[in-house]
Amino acid sequence: MNILFLLPRYHTNIIETVNSHLKLGHKVEIHVKNYGYIEDYSNLKPLKFEELYFTKVLKKIFKFKTINNSFYLPRPIKYISYLKKNKFNYAFLRVHGLLYTYVISCILKICGIKIIYYQQTNLDLSFLNVNNRFINIRKIEFYFRLKIFNAKWVTPLKNNDYKYNVKNLFYLPFVVQLKKYKLNFSNLNILTIGKFVNRKNHIFFLESILDLIILKNIKITIVGELSNNDHYIYYKKLLSFVKKNKLQNNIFIKKNIDHNKIYDLYKDNNLFVLPSTNEPASISILEAMGCGLVTICSNTCGTSTYIKNGKNGYIFKDNSKKDLRKKITFILDDMNNLKKMSDISYKYADSNLSSENYKNHFENVIK
Repeated sequence: MNILFLLPRYHTNIIETVNSHLKLGHKVEIHVKNYGYIEDYSNLKPLKFEELYFTKVLKKIFKFKTINNSFYLPRPIKYISYLKKNKFNYAFLRVHGLLYTYVISCILKICGIKIIYYQQTNLDLSFLNVNNRFINIRKIEFYFRLKIFNAKWVTPLKNNDYKYNVKNLFYLPFVVQLKKYKLNFSNLNILTIGKFVNRKNHIFFLESILDLIILKNIKITIVGELSNNDHYIYYKKLLSFVKKNKLQNNIFIKKNIDHNKIYDLYKDNNLFVLPSTNEPASISILEAMGCGLVTICSNTCGTSTYIKNGKNGYIFKDNSKKDLRKKITFILDDMNNLKKMSDISYKYADSNLSSENYKNHFENVIK
C-alpha cells in the first residue's frame, strides 16, 4: 500500500505514525509546506515541491504572514504528474487553510487517491461549535467537504466517554516508542519540553513551586527550541529568572536537542510536566508515558485525553498556579505512589500508544 502524508511540516508527533506504516511494509512519502528548525529525518526525509508562482506573488503583494505557510500551493501540473506516477492509495491531508485544503483535495481526486482528512482536535467535533450562530458555516463546510470528496476524517484526540461510531469519522491514536526504563524514585526529577515562548509557561511553572524546588531538592530539566529572536528573548528571561532565584543547582536548561536524544532525558526523570496553555496536541506527554513517566498537563492540552486523572498523571486547571502546585504536592507527599503511577503509565501506553493498536484502528478506517 502506498501512503502519502500532506503536512504543514514534519512534526515530531507524526514520526512514530509514519514508522508504523513503514513497519507494515507500506511505501510512505511526506510532502510539506515548510522545513522546521529541529526535525528528525532519520526514518524519512519529507519533500517540498516548487511553489506556484501565483501564490508567491500574492504573498508578496499582500505581505501575508501565516503560521506554517498556509497560502502555499505546489505547481499543479507538475504535482499532478508526480502523484499519478507514484500511484498512492491513500493521502492523509492535514487540514490547514481553506485554499490549500480544497486545491489539494481536487488534485488528489483527479489522481484517484483516497482522502483521509487529519485534524488534531476532539472527535466530538466541539471545535465546530465555538461560535453559536443561527447558521453554523464551519459545520456546513466540514460535512460538505467530506461529501464532495468522498473522504474520511480522523483525529488522535477523543474524550474518554465519547461514543465514536459516526460514519466516516474515526479515532486514530498517536503512536510512541515504548521503552521500559528502570526509573529512579529517590528524588523528584521533573522534565518539561516546549519552545521558548510565553505560551509554554516555563516561568509560570517555576513560580508555582518556587519554594518547594529548594526545600524538596527538586531537579527540573527544561528543554526548548531556540530558533528565532522571540525565542531568544524568552530564553534570556528564563535564564535571568533562574539566576535571580539562585536555582542554578536545581534547574537545567537545554536548547535545540535532537529528537533522538530526548529519550536519554526521559530515562533520567520520573515526572513530566507540560505547563503550556492551549496546547493543541503535545506528543512529549505521550512519549513520556511510553517511558513510564507520570505526566501532568492543563485541561486545555489536546493530549490530556490520554491522561487518567490520578492514575497515570494529573490534569490541572489552565493557567492556575495554585492547581498545578496542588498536583505536584500530591506527588511529593507520596513518592511511593509515584512509582505505582509510573507502572500504570507504561501499561497504558503499551495498550493505547503502540504500533499494534494504531494498526487495528487504521484498518478500521480503510475497511
